[in-house]
Amino acid sequence: MKKIISCIVSLVMLLTLNIGTAFADIDYSARKPVLNIVNEDMPVVKAGEKLILNLKFESVNKYAAKNVDVTIKNEGPFEVENMTSTKRIDRIGPYVKEAVQFKVHIKGDAEGKIYPMLVSYRYQNEYGVVYDDEKTIYIKVLSGLSPASLGIDNVKTDIKEISAGDKFKLTFDVENKGTLLAKNIKVSLEDLDSDNGFTIVNGINSKDIEYIMPNSSKKGIEFNLYAASDMKSGNHKIKVRFKYKDSENNDRTDEYEFYLMVNGTDSDKKANISIDNVKVPTGDIIPGNDFVISFDLKNKGVVSADNVIISVSDENKNIPTVQKVISSVGVDNTNKVLMNVHVPKNVPAQYYILSITAKCDNNKVDLVKQYANIKVGKLSDISISNVSVSKKLISENDTFEVKFDVKNSGLGTAENLVTTVDGTEGLIPLNENVINISALKSGETKHFSISMQATDSIKIKNIPIMITVNNPNGSIAAKRFTTVYFEGKATGKTVPKIIIKKFECTPNIVKAGENFGLYLSFLNTNKVKTVRNIKIFLTVDMESSKVDSVGSGSVFTPVNGSNTFYIDEIRPKKTQSISLKMYTIPDAQPKNYTITANMEYEDEEGNQFTSKELIGIQVTQPSKLKIGDISLPSDAFKDRPNPVDIQVYNVGKVTMSNFMIEIKGDFTARSDDSFIGNIEPGSAGYYSGDLIPKKLGECKGEIIFSYDEPSGEHKVVKKSISMNAQKYVPRERHMNGMDKPEQPVEQPKSSKKSKVVLILGGILAVVVIGVVIKKKRNKRKGLDLDE
Repeated sequence: MKKIISCIVSLVMLLTLNIGTAFADIDYSARKPVLNIVNEDMPVVKAGEKLILNLKFESVNKYAAKNVDVTIKNEGPFEVENMTSTKRIDRIGPYVKEAVQFKVHIKGDAEGKIYPMLVSYRYQNEYGVVYDDEKTIYIKVLSGLSPASLGIDNVKTDIKEISAGDKFKLTFDVENKGTLLAKNIKVSLEDLDSDNGFTIVNGINSKDIEYIMPNSSKKGIEFNLYAASDMKSGNHKIKVRFKYKDSENNDRTDEYEFYLMVNGTDSDKKANISIDNVKVPTGDIIPGNDFVISFDLKNKGVVSADNVIISVSDENKNIPTVQKVISSVGVDNTNKVLMNVHVPKNVPAQYYILSITAKCDNNKVDLVKQYANIKVGKLSDISISNVSVSKKLISENDTFEVKFDVKNSGLGTAENLVTTVDGTEGLIPLNENVINISALKSGETKHFSISMQATDSIKIKNIPIMITVNNPNGSIAAKRFTTVYFEGKATGKTVPKIIIKKFECTPNIVKAGENFGLYLSFLNTNKVKTVRNIKIFLTVDMESSKVDSVGSGSVFTPVNGSNTFYIDEIRPKKTQSISLKMYTIPDAQPKNYTITANMEYEDEEGNQFTSKELIGIQVTQPSKLKIGDISLPSDAFKDRPNPVDIQVYNVGKVTMSNFMIEIKGDFTARSDDSFIGNIEPGSAGYYSGDLIPKKLGECKGEIIFSYDEPSGEHKVVKKSISMNAQKYVPRERHMNGMDKPEQPVEQPKSSKKSKVVLILGGILAVVVIGVVIKKKRNKRKGLDLDE
């Protein structure tokens, strides 16, 4: 018996050792979730703008990932906003997609091309094992604004000819040829008192400029210089250096050179060449075309300059260099030089600085250099289109509308445009006819409408109306005209007339139960007669101002004042204005009301007149939405429909139109109809549907209620919801129709788990065999004793 027990104990110890070894062999790091970035389209953004970057991650195998930290780097033209470049996704289930969002600013001077962006992410599996991974995505940046680029123009000296030993004043203009701001600018003259012989007098070699806006007015710079007494004759270089910050606060440096001609101590030994009167096209040069640059080549020396080589080049190498050889420029002679320059089709539209150099191969003349600025491509191309008038045939005192569009078809933004609508004598504008357009972007169109009125001073039948758009410098950017036709004076005696030239209601749409401001401007349309003793009283159309359940009565009441006003006089073609505060009763119906301005006045002879003008005021009632209890199931199942019921109530005084209910989030909404339609005041709307969770665990989302108010304003109300989704296990049914008890969820097969089960089964079998053997031996011993 003892031997049997000893064998059983040894077997159990052996099996236990195998079990421990089996569990120790499990490698949790092998259960790695595989995450992919599954964005379908390459993001496209314009330089200088903001990109909302949505990165979608998907676990493409059966393992879930948690604590996913996604990081993008501030490299190249990309700058992540909100001071953080790392975002976290709490969990990504197997075969589930989750998104993370970054706000990325693209630098304004970024070159137009496709840039790589490295996305790195650290995450864990369900057992806490940490993994690191990274992917490269690509973002297409469209070229936008060109960076700040400083140049010089209009170089002058206060003396006509500089001789060795002279003191003189050097002035030039600094301009910004880019389309972005340049600031904190330091302008300095470099390499003075070295090889060029110029030194600063009474000062330092640098000047400061706070900022220069793109394409704005130039900033003048002045230096006092001294030409050394031993300077040689010829053209001597002046180097100008600009150090500044661009709009992105990047440090930038530009350098330019020009030459000053000096009559030195050896002026009798060399030719003295200068480049003067440089002329280039002042308008836009279209890529793919040629243009002509012209200038004077002068020789003020005492010997001729032979074989002068002239070059015109773009320092950025976008425009090909052209050369020309002048065989000889005689003493005191001037040669007029014309050169054709070709602009390739693919060059960017911007300002370019061309350098013009002249040098002589026999060293009779030093290198001469001059600069010219050209503009390639239409940075702004303004046009006026869709011109129309509401009435072509007019009579005296008729009013009509002039409508038109202003469009920029150029490649850059047009700024500070001034648009004017001008009728000839006899037409007067009833609203502002001079319009300032602060900015009109490339491809942008703005719509305008001007009200005009015919007076009794019209002398011609065909009346032209001129529409003009002027650039900031006063030049005309675009011009169009239209015509109206005068049918003759109105019948009867002409009388002085007062009209409302302008009225403003603040706010534009008045809310019931609140105050609003009313501004009225009255115009005397007569060009010779003054009107006097003007009494104005305001009334509301009784039919339009009826109040529900109250009867007739005015919806508007003056605040701290009366509805009657007095104006002493209005001179010919002049205006007088009044401002008042009004109150709207709380029960006013939401609609348009008409206020009548009744006017009594007299002319200089004492003749009395009356007239009326109508004003429209739109009144609205605020909408009020009440959301009932939202019925959600306590237990929800993934991929199974779960009923949801929603009831809403209109507790306001206006109809809610086009009412819709949408559900978004970690589930799919299924309903017969999410469009409720119109909900009248005091009525309710009902929504019934199913929610199908897309994942296990907590599913979050929101219910979006949207509708239109009578004023046209679109209202959106959101309410958050959540539910806990479990795995659905279907029930089987017995043959007798009863439900079969639920079976435990089958676990995935594993070789190591099978090994454990076999070992435990072996232990149980050994124990059973041992018990049976012991019982048989005890029974046999009992029989032996009986005998």
